[in-house]
Amino acid sequence: DITYNATDAAGNAATTVNIVNVTFDTTTPTVTLTKSGADLIVKDADTETITATFNEDMTSPPTISIGALVTTANMSGGPRIWTYAWDVPAGNDGTHTVTVDGDDVAGNAYAGSTSLVFTIDNTAPTLSPVTIASNNSTTTLAKETEVITITFTSSEAIATPTVTIAGASASSVNNISSATSWTATLTVAAGTTEGIAAISIAFADLAGNNGTTVIATTNGSSVTVDTSAPTLNPVTIASNNADNTEARAGDVITITFTSSEAIATPTV
Repeated sequence: DITYNATDAAGNAATTVNIVNVTFDTTTPTVTLTKSGADLIVKDADTETITATFNEDMTSPPTISIGALVTTANMSGGPRIWTYAWDVPAGNDGTHTVTVDGDDVAGNAYAGSTSLVFTIDNTAPTLSPVTIASNNSTTTLAKETEVITITFTSSEAIATPTVTIAGASASSVNNISSATSWTATLTVAAGTTEGIAAISIAFADLAGNNGTTVIATTNGSSVTVDTSAPTLNPVTIASNNADNTEARAGDVITITFTSSEAIATPTV
């Protein structure tokens, strides 16, 4: 409290004046910045709410800047908690730093360096190369219990993709060695669709930009699923004897047969 007493030149005393609740504040305010999104990666059409929480009341709306995209725009709210709804623009891929400015009720200007750094990503990811092989001794073929593996690389970090192989969901989808290297596998079962294994890879980057679903390898590789045992029909036998149902020493007996599909050299 401050008490003020005064007397004029003739000795007349002035009415005592009491000034109460005067606060001396020479300390600059501090601030905490938060955002509404799960992370700092954003894309076109996202709306990110940025909140500035000061440790004391501010005399007027603080201003916010976001790189060169937003310059000293007024925030809303108060007196300590202020917000700004940022509509992320198209283009402008790259990093953009959020800073705020403002004065407390005593006129002390915020002089800190608190910031947020957003990354705008408006570019759809791609996959290349994309290859497929099996663990069969002939990697272009796969039978029951064998494993078909798709290997692919994304142009940037992506969320776990959705992969189907031969019409079935992949048994596993794994990120390997880096944020952009992936494998997806399928263990062939009795009911797996036979023939050239169709593939589908649906994917999106961490900002939510969808890539174009991949349905073919980039190098022309393929795997043919074959879970059916081959059959032989017809199967005939004859000799080169005049009576081809008989054979004597020196005659040649010949078995002739047709397989239902290509087979390896049989043991006869």
